[in-house]
Amino acid sequence: DFCLSRGLGDVYKRQVYVSAELADGMPPDATYFDYAWIGWDEPYAAATDRVIAKLAPGAEVGVRIDSMAVLTRSIADGIGVSVLPCIVGDGHPRLRRLGSYFEGGTFLWVLTHEQLRHTARVRVLMDYIARLAERDADLFLGRAGPGPVR
Repeated sequence: DFCLSRGLGDVYKRQVYVSAELADGMPPDATYFDYAWIGWDEPYAAATDRVIAKLAPGAEVGVRIDSMAVLTRSIADGIGVSVLPCIVGDGHPRLRRLGSYFEGGTFLWVLTHEQLRHTARVRVLMDYIARLAERDADLFLGRAGPGPVR
């Protein structure tokens, strides 16, 4: 079986997020190392661990989570900081960006089975996804969100 793809480009970037309450309670000179870190569980742990090693060498991950919704809620509840896609973090009323770190974009592909590529409903869906990615590019790429907390 073969799949056909349509590349939509670099459609989202990631940033470190913190709850406004946690950020307000930290000293003005706090660094990434001073925060508790929340990491992804397997199979995505390496992605978060790379960011932590770069921004806060030697910092430990206090808890690992395997759900975007739970990770976002944990950050909002002040358990710690972590990396989220900008479209998730910037859209949350209780989250703020922490620092100026930006992680590169992720290339998005829309895939379909070769035999379905000319099916009208599949074509309409693929075109719709492409239009959304283009329309909301500023949200996905972090250009529409708030500035850093510190």
